Amino acid sequence: GFIPKKRSDLIKRLEELKGIASTLVYFVPSRAIGDFLNIVKNILGERRILIARELTKIYEEVIIGTPSDLLKCEIVEKGEVVVIIEGKEIKDNYLIDDNIEEDLLDAIKEKKSFKDIIKNDKFKNIRRNELYRLYESLKKSGNLNGGNS
Repeated sequence: GFIPKKRSDLIKRLEELKGIASTLVYFVPSRAIGDFLNIVKNILGERRILIARELTKIYEEVIIGTPSDLLKCEIVEKGEVVVIIEGKEIKDNYLIDDNIEEDLLDAIKEKKSFKDIIKNDKFKNIRRNELYRLYESLKKSGNLNGGNS
């Protein structure tokens, strides 16, 4: 949406959103883009950002980079600017360790449905499709009695 008019409100808003993985989309007045990028850099860090100016017009311009990179660019302070900020990086190291496997095995032994299992906080940082694959694998392996099947 549109950025808050007050700098302090913008800072507060970005602080609230810095932990989410969703992409952020803002309409920023072109004259405020430098200040906006500095605030984003300080609060959200070096996430990738796309700046699109004059969309759907003959002078359309799209620039992609980190806030530091973009601050070095000469961005024309005219027209409409859409800023798209990459969501918080979710580490791709969803290594399913033995504890997770044991917890999932216990849940299966307790005859919990997959829907009930994914509600458990123990599994919140694991992608649903990866958890489901492990769930199906453990169910099929028949290793539900601690290896005494």
